[in-house]
Amino acid sequence: EGNSSGSKSCPTRRPSSFEHRERADTYYMRAWQLSTAPGRYELVEIPTPSPSPGEVRVRLAASGLNHLDLWVRDGTPAPTLPHVGGADGVGVVDSVGPGVDTALVGARVVIDPLLTDDTCDACRRGDSSLCVGLGILGEHRWGTFAQAVVLPSRNVVRLPETVSDVDGAAFGLVTMTALRMITRARLEPQMRVLITGAGGGVAAAAIALCVRQGACVVASSRRSEVLTHARRWGASETVVPGDTFDPVDVVFDSVGPDLWPWYVRGVKPGGRIVMCGSTSGPTLNVSIARHFFAQQELIGSTMGSHDDFAYAVRLVSEGLRLPVSASVPFEMLEEALGLLEHAKQVGKVVLLGSDTTKSKDESDN
Repeated sequence: EGNSSGSKSCPTRRPSSFEHRERADTYYMRAWQLSTAPGRYELVEIPTPSPSPGEVRVRLAASGLNHLDLWVRDGTPAPTLPHVGGADGVGVVDSVGPGVDTALVGARVVIDPLLTDDTCDACRRGDSSLCVGLGILGEHRWGTFAQAVVLPSRNVVRLPETVSDVDGAAFGLVTMTALRMITRARLEPQMRVLITGAGGGVAAAAIALCVRQGACVVASSRRSEVLTHARRWGASETVVPGDTFDPVDVVFDSVGPDLWPWYVRGVKPGGRIVMCGSTSGPTLNVSIARHFFAQQELIGSTMGSHDDFAYAVRLVSEGLRLPVSASVPFEMLEEALGLLEHAKQVGKVVLLGSDTTKSKDESDN
């Protein structure tokens, strides 16, 4: 799966291409690698991976950061070590393995982070998000915190030139996750939707998509600057956790137990709570009687399908953009992760590669 040994410490510099070592005709690339988990990513040089049958190699121009990258770094879940994280990315296909159309070489692509076996019943009926062998790039397979990544050819989708590298790297995992949550919620126009943790990537995508679908969005955050941005993104109302709000039909939550006692009181009878994560902890105390008397649903949601990702690419191609709080040089991954860890960002954080163009919105911030 592209895992390589023989890494070594790497000075902080930005070569414009893979570096050739005379010994054994080996090319090396820079990558951020975990050797322990919990631990810290280290910038190292490793042999550049080559694609196997059915695979492509993408030379990366930018990589998007997610909370998943913090969890992997902290060993929850613990990856197989050594490990290269990163689920999202944009780049150019520079090599293909046997069985892959050579016309892909030179194509500018965005990476679908969903890993599936394509053989189970769920995959065969088109619901790849329920694949029995489901995995996530950057958790179960080496990811995009490197100069290049090798992955199955079905995991790359052509990206129009109208979408910048930064915008392309920002939307993948969070947008397919938000689309899946909307499907699971059976969202309809005019429904009231509370979206927690509005400064995060999934929440930002959910706000944009719910507004697009005609829902009335109530965004929550403890940070006033996040609430200001949420209104700019289309939220009709904003609320600080702990304050009262008018009852909602649906809650989209990625925070978990810290906010549950507050928002659960504001869900209408017959309403639905869709949870895609739990940044405040894994354990939730639930009063069951409240929910069966009110006929409410608690719904889990993970990532999205390959079809969801293709639809996300279409939306971005048509103009959908997620807010990008910061784009940082390749050498500053740990600092970039710190923005997520300490909730200093509003929207997405992107790790730049070589020759990367910023998004217009981010350049204007």
